[in-house]
Amino acid sequence: MSTLLKILALLVTLAAVVFVSGLTGILFTLWPTSWPDQPLHVTDSEITLLQRLRAEPKFYADTKRFYPGAVNETNRLEDEALVNDLLSELIVSIRTTPTKSHVLARIKVILSKADDFDSEDQERLASYMEEALRILHIDSSNELINVWSFGFPYGWFLSHAEHPERQ
Repeated sequence: MSTLLKILALLVTLAAVVFVSGLTGILFTLWPTSWPDQPLHVTDSEITLLQRLRAEPKFYADTKRFYPGAVNETNRLEDEALVNDLLSELIVSIRTTPTKSHVLARIKVILSKADDFDSEDQERLASYMEEALRILHIDSSNELINVWSFGFPYGWFLSHAEHPERQ
């Protein structure tokens, strides 16, 4: 019985450490972007789609997504610049470094700069990151976006059919 209690205590402690590291952002900081990796086949079509996404005005109200828009124009411009910086960088670098790990590393840098976003803007930022992944035919963020958004890889606990867009 003593061994069983020790195992249970270890599991509870491990869960608490993961929970606290998720809440504090430590888990996001430590979250890997290099595994599992995949090579990307990038054509002019993907570059054009990234350029179109970059050209779109961002963080405006979107009733289809139930997004109310940025709180004010200053925030909207700053948030838009953050997304556009990522897209500009990918447009330039993705042909020389066509890997999922490269894209996720760049996304991680952008997400780390957005810790002061309100929850609606965080959700909208995540959707822009997911759109870039979709354009590049990357099937998931390896839970990076979930760890940033929620503090833990909640997608591990859901089936793909229940929540396919956030993985």
